[in-house]
Amino acid sequence: MLNKILHQSKDLALSSTLKTILNNKLKKFGTVSYLKLNTKDKKIELTVGLKGELEPLQVIVHRYEIKEIEERYYLVAYDIETSREWINLVAKEYLYSEKFEIPQKYVKTMKALI
Repeated sequence: MLNKILHQSKDLALSSTLKTILNNKLKKFGTVSYLKLNTKDKKIELTVGLKGELEPLQVIVHRYEIKEIEERYYLVAYDIETSREWINLVAKEYLYSEKFEIPQKYVKTMKALI
């Protein structure tokens, strides 16, 4: 029971950090309104309100990993599914296994929670 509570707390803190990172990266395109990270299943679910779109974009990353390369941390996403068919094609073509650097100011938080 305690393990489950600690795991959920860790996921909540990482979700909040990742949401902040993504909102900083995507601010000219839209806003992440919901993000849930599951470290046990290595899954991320998020909802993005895109500028000029009536319906929010639903995104599921079915598998991810965080890699450390030369003292820098990266999020690597695999198997991305969205609520837009054309974005699924773009994700498969250009985002599969692409590394996204985690800004240095968040690394300390990420390391403490991983």
